[in-house]
Formats: sequence, C-alpha cells, structure tokens
Amino acid sequence: MVAFSHSVGTSLCGVVFASISSGLGEVTFLSLTAFYPRAVISWWSSGTGGAGLLGALSYLGLTQAGLSPQQTLLSMLGIPALLLA
Repeated sequence: MVAFSHSVGTSLCGVVFASISSGLGEVTFLSLTAFYPRAVISWWSSGTGGAGLLGALSYLGLTQAGLSPQQTLLSMLGIPALLLA
C-alpha cells in the first residue's frame, strides 16, 4: 500500500495498518510466552531491536545504491516469504 501510494494520507494509512498488525502480533506472542522458558522474552526483545535497526539500515543501503523508495519497499516484500520458508 505504501509503495504504490501517491499521497501522504495513503502512505500514513498504510503505516497505521502495518503498526496495528505488528502490535496485534506482539500482544499474541507475549501472551504465549507464559508457556515458554523465561529467556524467550529477552531473545524476542533482542530480535525486535535488531530487526528495527537492520530494516532501517537495509532501506538506507538500497536507496543509496540507487533503488527508488518504491523499488526498495517492493524488494523487501520477499523477506517475510523467505522467513516463512
């Protein structure tokens, strides 16, 4: 949605939807941590911090390499599919 938007409002709407889905996923995961060892929460928090930093740096690197923001966002769509596999 954000990659194909032509207005700031549509882009912000896409960011809001992504944030809502992320928040729901985090709440679901945290509720399930009661069934796992205590170390899981620290691993999860380290992973989310690293993912935020890695995501921002990869966006920066791809746009600095010459890709447009749209091409960069579309190329990053393969990462969730890769993680699923």
